[in-house]
Amino acid sequence: MYILKSTTKNELRKVQATINKELASEKIIQDIYEYIFNVEGKKTRALISLLASKSSKIRLSVRTDLASIIELLHTATLVHDDVVDESELRRGTKSRKPSLDKFIQCINWRFYIFKSFYINGKTWYSIYIR
Repeated sequence: MYILKSTTKNELRKVQATINKELASEKIIQDIYEYIFNVEGKKTRALISLLASKSSKIRLSVRTDLASIIELLHTATLVHDDVVDESELRRGTKSRKPSLDKFIQCINWRFYIFKSFYINGKTWYSIYIR
C-alpha cells in the first residue's frame, strides 16, 4: 500500500470524474464499469501516468485526461480478457456481470476503447488547435 499526497489524491479524483463524465450517458456501461472495476479502486496505471507527467509544462487537465485514457484502456482489456477466456473469476471475485451475455460485454469493451480515443482527440485538440 502506498501513501499519497493530497494533491495526488485530488488528481486521481479528477481522473475518476473524467471517466464518470464520459460514461454517465450510458447507464449500462456505467453499471458494468462499476461492477468490473471498482470505482474507488487503486488505479495504479493512472497514478503512474500522473506522477510521470508531473511538470509545470503540462496542464493538469491534459495529465488527468491521459490518465483517464490509460484507465479506460486497462478496463477494456480486463473486459475483453474475461469474455475471451470465459473467466468466471478474476483474483477471486466474479469477473463480469453474470446477467449480461457476451455480446453486451463485447460492446462494452469496445465502448471503453472508443471513449478513450474520444478523450484523446479532445485532449490533442485542446493542445494544438485552440
